[in-house]
Amino acid sequence: MIAGMTNNQLPLWPTDSVLLPSIRARISPDNWGDVSGVGSLVLVAPERNGTIFGYGCIARIIRIVKIVRNGQVRSVAVIRGINRAKILEYNRNQARFQEIEDSVEESSQEFEKNVVKLREATERWASLWNGSDDTRLSNDPDTSQMADLAIWAVLMSIGRKLSGYAFLPHPPTSEALNGFPANHEADALLLAMLAEVRLSSRVILALQIVEKGIQALEMAKKLYQEFSGSSSQDHHGETALQKSLSRLLRELVGINDDHRISPAIGVPKGSQMGPISRRLPPAGRARKGKDSSDPVRDLETRLERAGIPQEVFQSTISRELEKLKRTPAAMAEYNVTFNHLELVADLPWQSTSEQKPLTIQEAAELLDEDHYGLDDVKRRILEYIAVERMITTQRKTSKGGEVSESTRDPKNLTPQSGPNSSRRRNSTILCLVGPPGVGKTSLAKSMARVLGKNFHKIALGGVRDEAEIRGHRRTYVGALPGAIISGLRKVQVQDPLILLDEIDKMGRDTMRGDPTAALLEALDPEQNHMFNDHYLNIPFDLSQVVFLATANTLDTIPAALLDRLEVISIAGYTAYEKVQLGERFLLPRQLKRHGLEKLVTSGNLINEEVIKEVVMDFSARDPGLRPLERDLEKICRWIVYKVIKEREVGRDSHSASKTNEEAPSGEHKSLNSMRITPARLTEILGPRRASGPTSDDEYLPIGVVNGLAYSSSGSGDVLQIEACAVPEVDVKGSTSKPLLTGRLGDVMQESAQIAISWISLHLTEEGVAHKSWHIHAPAGATPKDGPSAGIALTVALASVILQRAVPKNLAMTGEITLTGNVLPVGGLREKLIAATLLLSPFPIKIIVPEANRDKIQQDIDAGKLASFVVRKGSDRLFISLDPFASGSRSGNDPGEVPQGDCEIVFVRTIQQVLTEVFGLTFESKGMTRNVPRARL
Repeated sequence: MIAGMTNNQLPLWPTDSVLLPSIRARISPDNWGDVSGVGSLVLVAPERNGTIFGYGCIARIIRIVKIVRNGQVRSVAVIRGINRAKILEYNRNQARFQEIEDSVEESSQEFEKNVVKLREATERWASLWNGSDDTRLSNDPDTSQMADLAIWAVLMSIGRKLSGYAFLPHPPTSEALNGFPANHEADALLLAMLAEVRLSSRVILALQIVEKGIQALEMAKKLYQEFSGSSSQDHHGETALQKSLSRLLRELVGINDDHRISPAIGVPKGSQMGPISRRLPPAGRARKGKDSSDPVRDLETRLERAGIPQEVFQSTISRELEKLKRTPAAMAEYNVTFNHLELVADLPWQSTSEQKPLTIQEAAELLDEDHYGLDDVKRRILEYIAVERMITTQRKTSKGGEVSESTRDPKNLTPQSGPNSSRRRNSTILCLVGPPGVGKTSLAKSMARVLGKNFHKIALGGVRDEAEIRGHRRTYVGALPGAIISGLRKVQVQDPLILLDEIDKMGRDTMRGDPTAALLEALDPEQNHMFNDHYLNIPFDLSQVVFLATANTLDTIPAALLDRLEVISIAGYTAYEKVQLGERFLLPRQLKRHGLEKLVTSGNLINEEVIKEVVMDFSARDPGLRPLERDLEKICRWIVYKVIKEREVGRDSHSASKTNEEAPSGEHKSLNSMRITPARLTEILGPRRASGPTSDDEYLPIGVVNGLAYSSSGSGDVLQIEACAVPEVDVKGSTSKPLLTGRLGDVMQESAQIAISWISLHLTEEGVAHKSWHIHAPAGATPKDGPSAGIALTVALASVILQRAVPKNLAMTGEITLTGNVLPVGGLREKLIAATLLLSPFPIKIIVPEANRDKIQQDIDAGKLASFVVRKGSDRLFISLDPFASGSRSGNDPGEVPQGDCEIVFVRTIQQVLTEVFGLTFESKGMTRNVPRARL
């Protein structure tokens, strides 16, 4: 009994060929059944037209390999036959069998003579077939193994080619095989060998087959040598008949140019592993006949119809096809070449998008329908579409309104179309940059719809290998084409819109190359008409592809790659925009997903005021829409839970009371209990986010200042800066060197040094001159960096020196220099929104650089701040920052700033900042404090 086998029942693997003991083969079963992996036992049995042969071969799985075919990966098991078995009964996946042990032969002179003859014949066969005698056939196997190996080697090499000739012994009839059909004569002999229980009979059958095979090889070799010798005398006068005869002789036994006989197609050298054919059709379905189409011929037809440029086809494809035809199917190189040519045939060499592009008016309406706001981005997309339309119109006009026949003919289109080709499109490559959740990917999809192009997305986040962009070279195991070529193969058009998502998150590896550098050729309009993928190894024209990139930040994009992109910045949404988007898009989508469309609409369970509360108290500080959508999803889940619970309770009470009159009123009462109110939001969404001052004090502690920061996620924040003067002896190892804490970055530390130097020169008091500074930024676990905290650092130091507190409703941002100038900073829109949320309900005052005045006014005019101007001054601007304000208000009232509104002060120097905060007056030779202490 074989180790690892229990109850004489194993998984059944049907095949359309025959496996004998001691033979290794590859098989890819339709159903792996209960196979646990390498080392498992299976029962391999021949199948014809859904019928299983009465005998099979017990085999063990040696290893499992992956093979790529048609772009798909499938598992192939390498197995080795162990022993014969008689199948007693079977179903689709399992078979019960009886293992066949070789009967002990009585010693006889005739049997011993046959064994010796068989051994000598196998040695002679191995010498003729491989040109050497170092194969396993001559490694002194036992008698049973030798018989199986010998008959397998002969029949799987030349047996099919000699079927029907006198070289083979007369095969067993169908009746002898119990009516089981054979594919050909060699197949019938293998079936008889599998079903033969007596060892002596197997030895006789193997001896007959090997002897006939030796005769066939010797005759073929002799004929070829005589023919080649006679035809070589008159090589130039060789007729077509002689050429055909020569080719047929070569095909008969696979004779090489050195007149040595090599293994035939499908059998590796040594005849120890033969292919167990391809997958069978599902059980019960008849297998196609022998006249089924040849995959190589089908591939050749597809390549001829693919529209491949003539030069490429003649120089590369035809040579690869000839190489494929000469390569044995069992060799690894066959699969590599076949997969490569399949990729070439699948690529869209000439096919283009069939969708009709929209007009400018239709495109504008579609963008407005899909996206709220984002006017600058929409205008740039419409300009891109207009340029595309103009190029197309000019090309058609230059050709008399139609595309010429030379352009239609695929053989006249070569990849060497050049950068000045008339087929080139608008070469601009847009890059949408903005925080997560602002709609960059959805904008790309809308742009594809507007342009009438197929859409494909390539996720570049975490890509660290250059080969993922340009493909692997085919010399490597498991090589695949790059992401761009694979995408074109998937969309099946030459001019899709390809989204390069998260282009700023590509990694870099010194061992595997730089993927960002690999993108340079694809995105360069002067080079991508001959893009070279390492796997494809044929120039492919990408000039018709519309590339669109997205990123969260530009800091991590290399300069060379950024130079090829036109950056379009998408800022985070204001609270007013979030309410509009939540009401128009997000809430209807969540209601549909949760099956609440009719119920919520009829019961008025969620209104605009609820969405406002969710935005202001739970998701206002996030620039994108994902937190808002998650909150709305939580609300919908809460309603669904309540509805289902009420229905179950109502059903139980209705069954108990046996009445129907109370059902409508009960349902109406339950709907009222589910209506979402601002007070109920805490129960559903949890605690509200803390916003605004937490105490009633009008001033911050001395040395504390509100700075404005811009986070890497794209949102603004209020960052408090703390400063104090401590004796030098209290600071370990300090010799007047300031102590900076709070995970300040290099740039922020330099800003602190500049602030200390400027204060020391212009504002040092007698008691502070001999102390050291300690500057701290709270939230110490969060890294902080950037130059915009310069004036906040300076005011914090001045507050300590002057012993004056800074008002709580005052915030500031701006970079400083040693000469006292205030330089412009970025992210002001987000910083003003953060100040509105975190410093209200007091009237707010914000100090910003004078150089940012035009940008703020531009954002106000464009409606990006959801604000309007209340009144203007020479150095300040009074605006309303009500996130839900609409319309305008008179700007002639000189009174105080209304509650919830904002006063923006523009400054050029640090002296102006200190004057605005503390009421100081600076003269040319120093500072005087003749202005009373000012309070806001």
